[in-house]
Amino acid sequence: MRKVLIIVGVLLAVLVAAGAGGLFYVGMEAEKRFDAALERFSSPPTMALSKVSYTRGLFGAEAETALQLSAGPMSVAIPFKHTIRYMPLAQGLAEVQTELVVPANIKPMVDKVFGGASPLTGTTVLNFDGTEVTQFQSPAFSFKDAAGNFSWQGITGTVTMQGNHVTFNATAPGFKGDNPLFNASIQNLAFDGDMTLAADELWLGSSTLRLGKVAVTTPMAPAAQAEGLRIASETTEQGADMLRSKIALELRKLAVDGKEFSNMAFELEAGNLDRAVLVKLTKAMEKFQSGGADSADKAMESVTASLPQLLKRSPRIGIKRLNAVTPWGDFKSSVNVVFDGKGEMPSEPILWLTKVAVDAKLDASAAFMRWLVEEQLRGKVNMLAAMGEEPVAAEQAQHLAAELAAVRLGRLEQTGVLVPNGERYTAEFKIADGKFTLNGKGVEEMAALMD
Repeated sequence: MRKVLIIVGVLLAVLVAAGAGGLFYVGMEAEKRFDAALERFSSPPTMALSKVSYTRGLFGAEAETALQLSAGPMSVAIPFKHTIRYMPLAQGLAEVQTELVVPANIKPMVDKVFGGASPLTGTTVLNFDGTEVTQFQSPAFSFKDAAGNFSWQGITGTVTMQGNHVTFNATAPGFKGDNPLFNASIQNLAFDGDMTLAADELWLGSSTLRLGKVAVTTPMAPAAQAEGLRIASETTEQGADMLRSKIALELRKLAVDGKEFSNMAFELEAGNLDRAVLVKLTKAMEKFQSGGADSADKAMESVTASLPQLLKRSPRIGIKRLNAVTPWGDFKSSVNVVFDGKGEMPSEPILWLTKVAVDAKLDASAAFMRWLVEEQLRGKVNMLAAMGEEPVAAEQAQHLAAELAAVRLGRLEQTGVLVPNGERYTAEFKIADGKFTLNGKGVEEMAALMD
């Protein structure tokens, strides 16, 4: 019996030691993963996420971190506290509960707004496969005082990380604010992305911001309402050492002072961008944002010194889309610019223009072009009227501007600057091999038509 008890005791001791050793390993691994996450999302000097303290226990740990945001001479530190709980093996390595720590000097005000709840909390699960999944939220609130009425329906989101790859999404149902200076509302805000931090510290991937509806009224400006806003950006690799980047803005509907615009879009794309140069310029911009008396001069020096190397890669940039439907008609346009970086670079920067190729196109309704020319001429008519001895009535000035606009549009058609096509006008401007053409006609031919 005594031998059995001894054996059982030894087995229990081994199990306890093994369990303690396992918890010790889990604790070490959890702290290692915690530190790696902080380093991954630090981008000094503009944003630095640092560990203030980390205290390990047998079944968990407590930690404090600080997010330091800097812009020029201004800097602010945002503290967070974390409670780490080691999880059963089947569920994952550890769970981290994170909470924003509100500074004491503003805590009474924040508690009043959020009803004593933390303004930002998150739960992160550290999985054994290396993934880290964070669910975060900011609670809804409704606040009323002498300044006005404000309500926020909260925000929720998810961030999933594995190594240097991160996907994220967040949604916020809306916000309303009402006071004597303005009345504003935002509905259905969403943000998502898929990004990877490369070895050279550039973030590659895509992100999209969507806004269902926003409305603003104020005594100081006309009422405005926008629907269907989408802002998307993307940066991807183009070969081994170049990048391609684009940004697009779309707005389904915009109403301002009773006038409605729709199907508005702007898309800018750049390619053949030297990766090493972009890394250098990014670091120069970070130093500029961090402030310092000579930071702006050094940033400009860095841009100037990097420009020849950037141009040697034959970069291209283009406005792929610029279009809208307005109360006065519609238009769509595009501009593509390519620099030929082959061969010797001219010694004088002004001569670099000989290596530039441009293709710009315009397609607009006749009604829109009439309005555009009228607006330009109306300003001149009003200026001349103000310089004269007798005042000119607004109706008379508008009539005169319309007559002059008809004459000018006729002249632009006659000289081939605008090509009529039914109820529309088109135009195409090109620069190639150092030569300028407009709608297929060279400079000399255009000058002859204008004589």
